[in-house]
Amino acid sequence: MFSRYIFLVLLGLGLSFSQEKICGSTEAINKSLENFPEKKQVLENLNAFTKEFIEQKKLCRQSDTTYIIPTVVHIIHNYGPERISKNQVMSCVQSMNDDFSALNNDIVGVIDDFSDIISDMGIEFRLAKLDPEGNCTDGITYHQSILTYEGGENVKDETYWNNDMYMNIWVVADLASEGTAAYAYYPGSAPDNHEGIICDDDYFGTIGTASNSNWSRHTMPHEVGHFLNLAHPWGSSNSPGDADEDEDGTPDNCLIDDGVEDTPLTFGVENSNCPLTQSSCNDTLDNVQNIMDYSNCALMFTNGQKDRAHAALNSNAGGRNLLWQEDNLWNTGVHNEYNASPCIPTPDFNSNTRSACSNVTILFEEMCYNTDNIDSFYWEFGNGANPSQSFDVNPIVTYNIPGSYDVKLVVTNESGSSELIKENYITILDNDEAPFLEQFEDANFPNNINSSNWYIKPTGTEPSWKRTGYASSDGVGSVRIGSQYLTANDVIHELISPELDFSSQTTSTDEPLSLYFDLAYTKRLPYTIDDGVSIINDALSIYVSKNCGETWIKRAEWNTNELNTTGNNITFNPYVPLSSDWEERSVNIQTAAGEPSVIIKFEFTGKGLLQEEEAFNVDNGTIITDNIGGNWLYIDNLRIGNGNWENINNSLEKINLNVLPHPISKNNGFLRFNLTENNLMKISIIDLRGKIVLEDEKLFFKGNNSYSLNNFISQNNSGLYIIKVFSSNFIGTKTIIVNK
Repeated sequence: MFSRYIFLVLLGLGLSFSQEKICGSTEAINKSLENFPEKKQVLENLNAFTKEFIEQKKLCRQSDTTYIIPTVVHIIHNYGPERISKNQVMSCVQSMNDDFSALNNDIVGVIDDFSDIISDMGIEFRLAKLDPEGNCTDGITYHQSILTYEGGENVKDETYWNNDMYMNIWVVADLASEGTAAYAYYPGSAPDNHEGIICDDDYFGTIGTASNSNWSRHTMPHEVGHFLNLAHPWGSSNSPGDADEDEDGTPDNCLIDDGVEDTPLTFGVENSNCPLTQSSCNDTLDNVQNIMDYSNCALMFTNGQKDRAHAALNSNAGGRNLLWQEDNLWNTGVHNEYNASPCIPTPDFNSNTRSACSNVTILFEEMCYNTDNIDSFYWEFGNGANPSQSFDVNPIVTYNIPGSYDVKLVVTNESGSSELIKENYITILDNDEAPFLEQFEDANFPNNINSSNWYIKPTGTEPSWKRTGYASSDGVGSVRIGSQYLTANDVIHELISPELDFSSQTTSTDEPLSLYFDLAYTKRLPYTIDDGVSIINDALSIYVSKNCGETWIKRAEWNTNELNTTGNNITFNPYVPLSSDWEERSVNIQTAAGEPSVIIKFEFTGKGLLQEEEAFNVDNGTIITDNIGGNWLYIDNLRIGNGNWENINNSLEKINLNVLPHPISKNNGFLRFNLTENNLMKISIIDLRGKIVLEDEKLFFKGNNSYSLNNFISQNNSGLYIIKVFSSNFIGTKTIIVNK
């Protein structure tokens, strides 16, 4: 149908075969063409080559060839259900091969009108046996990353294998584009080194996390069709249906085509229906059972689609013509005559928890890959663990002593051994008792030297809670977290206290047992949606556990508006709170009274970084941004229990600071303060962006002292600064103004 209708190659592709999730490929390919306009010429050349290839095939008899495509599957996971098994991967590869050879079990359901054009596409997909460096592989890689929750082009740079050697497939927990199940690129249209297919694990294969529904089973074959330059039967758009925007009486989709002669014109199937009698264009019966349609009865490819896919495999667009060459089959280990040996296993493991109390049992689960043959396991858990070593496949271990422990796993088979050490993998919480005070003074926090350790749950590359010396309500340190640099909603940022003995703590109606802390927080964006709800989705929750984290009870929660301590102020730059910004918050924890084991958890959620700019409808119009995160949230001066915190550690003597003249208006000035004893003091000056612009350390003597600010004044601009003078015994802070 090339002569009568327009084939639009630049618009879209992809499918999810689900009423809940739809295709995101139109957006992906259009974005790539917008960013890399030179790729439009690649597609135009591919279209011209395809026409000529098919015409030449008509003129001469050609023997059928089976094209073997080396394939690698990259599993991007965070040790959740998205870390799918090898069996699930194999089920997907089998489904792809069945559909492309017309051996799928449901092929018998094709109606008579199209049974004579069912095609064995002559294409086979084989998991690679050699990686790009020539090492043994089973064609499946596993990569731990929180990006699995916002999967897209962001997961490809660190994981892809040579696009000219392999068809790359990525599997993630969720795609970044909401409601998307999978997408692929036409040959040569992807960003460099991003050729391939990315798929939600729920739609990958026929077992495990995927269903065996028609939608799920044929999602990947559909996407491979796009990878091989097959469009939807109604053409290269992602809008099936009978829309007639020009109101000429003919559905718009009937005026475009997929470039395949034996797929009748159609406006396509919407909403995963199966209208077998639909005749949408020119009164010809629609091939709604075509795998490239959006029906829920997709079963087949056609002979014309076979010709088009073979043309793609003989084109240099996207390196498709390199994949099936004999030398590449040898280099990737999928040649018929290649004799693969068992690979050395790649060790990996997980546990049911990574933080616990003393004498709590932890279950370890091996998650080794790259081979089905493992002869032995050897584990080391460190002193303080019982057992400290094990040869079990999935050992059960009890830790008796608080601290952080490395875990080592060595796996061996006939091809060799490999080992994995995860440093500080298990943390056994310190024991302490209430009343309890934490002022975050120790620069080594959470691994405090002179007080009990805390635990910050690992979040991979995602930033989390961290001690800072930039600001404090009392003392020289605090902890903070900010969503401006976070990428995934699904990641929970946990700050967990030591195991506390509340046996001596009481509660009453008049004086309930409580947790107190100082909080400072400001918004980074002023926009609100939905009747005053902030566009920023930060939230802080407080939990209590009385059984070492097996179950948690939520005791308090604050959203963005409730966290804010600065009124209507908006701070676009990194936020450093003024002394007036700090507010005390309290949480009723009276259910913990008298308990011998209590853990407190601060849980922060939020998201800032988006994969691309998005439009948001806000109270005063529409904004377009790629970051909806908040600013820094600070916590300090944490007190747990009935009181008497002043008698606990970390009490510092406060000193008064004076700056003369003030405001500073000339290139001279000095700081004055009084000490009750000789002391080595540290001096820090911090600007409002949180940058330390001066650091010094000097011995000062009992009595009145002065410190010249001339160097600081000469090297910095006018503005507001925070000055701190502190030691292990003293603390003084002051906000100063420079007005040169």
